[in-house]
Amino acid sequence: MKKKMGSLLLSICLVTALLPTVAFAEGVSPLNTVTAGDYTAVDEAIAAIPPDLSLYTPASVQKVRDAVAAVNRELQDDEQSEIDGMAAAIRDAIGALEEDTAGEAQGCFRMSAATENLYITKTGYRWGDNSAETEYAGPYRLSGISDRYRVIVESGTHEITFFELDLTTGADEDASPVTIRGNASVNITLEGENRLENTMEEEFSDCAALNVTTDAALKITDQSTGNLRVVGQYGAGIGGSLGEGTGSIVICGGTVTAQSEGAAAIGSGLEGRNAKEITISGGTVIAESTQSGGAGIGGGDHGDSHITIIISGGSVSAEGGSQGAGIGSGHRNISRSDTIIGDVNVTITGGSVSAEGGSQAAGIGNGVLSNYSSDEITASADITITGGRVKAQADSESQSIGALSAEPDLSGYASYKWRTDEAGRYTVGHFVWNDDPCDAYVEIIPYVKSSGGGSASTDVPKVEVTDQEKVEITFTDVSEASYYYDAVRWAVEHGITSGTSDGTTFSPNDACTRAQAITFLWHAVGSPEPETECSFTDVPADSYYAKAVQWAVEHGITQGTGDTTFGPDAICSRGQIVTFLWRSQNSTAASDENPFDDVKAGAYYEDAVRWAVGNGVTSGTSDTTFNSAGDCTRAQIVTFLWKVLAEQSR
Repeated sequence: MKKKMGSLLLSICLVTALLPTVAFAEGVSPLNTVTAGDYTAVDEAIAAIPPDLSLYTPASVQKVRDAVAAVNRELQDDEQSEIDGMAAAIRDAIGALEEDTAGEAQGCFRMSAATENLYITKTGYRWGDNSAETEYAGPYRLSGISDRYRVIVESGTHEITFFELDLTTGADEDASPVTIRGNASVNITLEGENRLENTMEEEFSDCAALNVTTDAALKITDQSTGNLRVVGQYGAGIGGSLGEGTGSIVICGGTVTAQSEGAAAIGSGLEGRNAKEITISGGTVIAESTQSGGAGIGGGDHGDSHITIIISGGSVSAEGGSQGAGIGSGHRNISRSDTIIGDVNVTITGGSVSAEGGSQAAGIGNGVLSNYSSDEITASADITITGGRVKAQADSESQSIGALSAEPDLSGYASYKWRTDEAGRYTVGHFVWNDDPCDAYVEIIPYVKSSGGGSASTDVPKVEVTDQEKVEITFTDVSEASYYYDAVRWAVEHGITSGTSDGTTFSPNDACTRAQAITFLWHAVGSPEPETECSFTDVPADSYYAKAVQWAVEHGITQGTGDTTFGPDAICSRGQIVTFLWRSQNSTAASDENPFDDVKAGAYYEDAVRWAVGNGVTSGTSDTTFNSAGDCTRAQIVTFLWKVLAEQSR
């Protein structure tokens, strides 16, 4: 059940491939065949970016990052001028890079120029173990590239900014690139792209990439606008090294991507003990433990399970190692005399959470307990979920979510179903997969009640429905007063969807992946057979969406997210879905009207949005906004399809 990192962001609102073929009027073909654009100039411009951006001001570096992030690899050969414009924007941003003289002030250290390790104490700093200390009260700014020297925070409370910091160790010694120890407390603000990694190749590293010892504390602040990638092995990405638990970890902002082998990606090291609390309240967190039995977030392989994890916000994706939980404890071998069995405490009150356990491990809860024979040995999991969007996936032999200590309050949710075990505890959620019960998946989706026919974040349909015979809608979460009622009914009539769960819900507020959105469109045009096999490396030949993706490629509806990738598990944005629909209609002429302030001239979706407005497909999320980057929900997608294709399918 292991997947690549990108597959952490799973969605289970699967589009069910069903029945009738949708017929188009004679002579009507909404499809065309085009060629992908040439991105050579874009790739050359990206290759020209200086390797050490820490030498330049953060503002000018951000313009380079923004220009790269704006590259859209979905464009076709008739849009070559826009592709060339992207390359020119990157070159212009590189040419506008400004040298950073502020980076030479006290407390601003470029590790590129380091000749010794940097030690920070409560009273100042020094270079090397035995050098004299310079008195300084902070704050600090660390930047630059080093494959040899590292940073050790020994004591005190500090504010530290990481700006384009790239530290790797392992060539000369097995050590953590950054260590926080000795009751030190550090608030880190992320700017730009940052990386910490132990690169030992001949044997596994024992050290965490960002080592937070059990007596120390780390906070990644909500002022963070950049990214941090941390890679450990027997030590965590962030947290404990081999044999260590983790100190307090709080993540409030930025984007943190953590990986480990044997340890938790975020949490304790392999065989770690006495972990402190891990709290996530904002930002984006992606955590993956690979190979051995560490948790994505929580305990390491063979460590104790005294783990407390609190998630109140942000976007969190966690994947456990081979027998570790996604969020919770790692694998534990009872035959080992040093194994400690304790409680896993997980509380989720907000945010978007996706957790996948390794083989036989819980998505949220406990990793595998092996080699035990006594009924007295149990591992409990105290899990409380009172808000947020939570998706947990486990091996079919395990619970997705460990036993809940009390009946969950489901008053704020529309899509759920729970069952109890013999002890009366509320355990795994229950969903239907291809009409067969499958206890390996659970999903809880917040229900947004609408008033006046729709919420402020949804499109209100303008198209009236004819008085044709209507299929009865039995979904408990689709009322006749909802703006998407007629669209859902049409989708059911034409076999585009049969709903989610056991067929009693539609889950209108669920966000859909790119794979699901393309499959919706493919079903809507009759599920035609593609002429060739799909060549994307992230689209398995036996996946439910393989034919849909290849059909879309053949007809110029999508060219993927890269030369060899489609990004099936990425959430489909509103800008992407209207672009898919526009291309399926031969990229027909767009309206001159663009009422939306957030749809900029030259954006890849600009013509598609103007076409959609001109044809009554969308009226935006407000009078002046379209929210092109926003997640597209199931309700919005079927409404878009209905408005574009309903007349053709009658």
